[in-house]
Amino acid sequence: MLSKELKELEVNKLIRRTVLDTQPVTVKYNLTEYGKTLQTIINNLSDWGIEHRKVIIGK
Repeated sequence: MLSKELKELEVNKLIRRTVLDTQPVTVKYNLTEYGKTLQTIINNLSDWGIEHRKVIIGK
């Protein structure tokens, strides 16, 4: 399931997959510049989630 999600993120140009020449093979993932454009949205969603938790559980 994780590999499917990573592949979709790569196809949508949000992450870059790099295979390193190591033993065993190592795969490295990085956000693309395009993927980084989501940072503000992700931060806002995280902030909302924290506030929502406070409303629901009172903390």
